[in-house]
Amino acid sequence: MTPAGPKHAEPAAQAVNDGAPAASDQGAQASSRDEDFSLVQRAQQGDHAAFRALFDKYNRRTYAIALGVLKNPQDARDVVQEAFVKVYRHLGNFQGASSFYTWLYRITMNLAIDQVRRKKTAKQVDFDDTRGRDGDEVEDLGNLTPALAGSDPGKTVARKELTRKIQEALLTLPEYHRQV
Repeated sequence: MTPAGPKHAEPAAQAVNDGAPAASDQGAQASSRDEDFSLVQRAQQGDHAAFRALFDKYNRRTYAIALGVLKNPQDARDVVQEAFVKVYRHLGNFQGASSFYTWLYRITMNLAIDQVRRKKTAKQVDFDDTRGRDGDEVEDLGNLTPALAGSDPGKTVARKELTRKIQEALLTLPEYHRQV
């Protein structure tokens, strides 16, 4: 072999290797779609193990989508649960025009967006310690505070004022910071 020989062989080998992952990715995607379609068909016929397999396969990805939108782990888990319940209830309507994951993704995104909208429009309910569980007025126990604070009324007033200012400052923060 001449020194020029290996130089010419490298680009050809490199081109073949560059094309291999794309082809194998397409094959894996087609195989995954076929597997999903088979699982969906079985689940549509009442096979709970097939639905469980779909859940196991897509649970984490669905959670990641919801968490990306909601930024709250508990809300994301709620959306994932709601999405899979919705998928289970409407699995008979799935025609297979798109992949199962595309359908699940759209359901999850819609639910997450709805959750964000609900939170924006929901009224902020502050804790009112002047009301009991029944909604009745509770006796003002402010007179006990000085005894607990070292019997210094000046410190008690200063603490109440500081608490009021902190509450006002918290109300200026966006909801997602206020939760922290």
